[in-house]
Amino acid sequence: MKRIKQVLIILLLAETAVLNASELGIELENQPTSQPAAHHTITLFIRDLNSDKVVTNVPLQATYGGFFVSSNHNGQIILPRKTENPEFYLMITPTIAPSISILNNVSHLIIPNQNPVVMYHLELQDQNWITTQVTIPDNRQVPLQAIVILTEPENVTLKEGRSPILLNKHLVLPSIYLTKEVNDQNSLAIPDSRPFLANLKTAYALTPYGYATIQIP
Repeated sequence: MKRIKQVLIILLLAETAVLNASELGIELENQPTSQPAAHHTITLFIRDLNSDKVVTNVPLQATYGGFFVSSNHNGQIILPRKTENPEFYLMITPTIAPSISILNNVSHLIIPNQNPVVMYHLELQDQNWITTQVTIPDNRQVPLQAIVILTEPENVTLKEGRSPILLNKHLVLPSIYLTKEVNDQNSLAIPDSRPFLANLKTAYALTPYGYATIQIP
């Protein structure tokens, strides 16, 4: 009998809580929500300029936010998203180089003077991407929010103007269009990482346990 009274009290309290939540306009946790999931990755499709079909047999290299990636077998370049702001720059150039500051740290990336480069500004407005070709900075510095496609500018292009955003679990940017046949051997080449690395100097220090070797950048 005592057990039954306890169960009845618990049910009564639960029903009271639900009624109070409804009166106050509070949504319960088990209520469905229409809030979309956050986009954690950026996706760009590679398409043929004439047919608009996705191209899967031409790999392209890209870099963004410290990541180097290659397009996959589905004709996509997928990168981790590093900012909540839906505004990006896209640069097309064959190679980039680091600008080294003190203590051999990479300050930023630059486009070598001899390299051709084309730059686009992408901004999401009212569920549409606005794509505009812009001039590169005078110092040829790569902006932090820039995606760099590592190929000759004559090989690929973007369509300027307004394009609707594709609803996807990824943040899908405007497509990259191939304007000519790309040399697979050059596209598959891994970017030269040697400019990003520095020789280490070896030093020795006397410790209570003996001599220790220290690597100094």
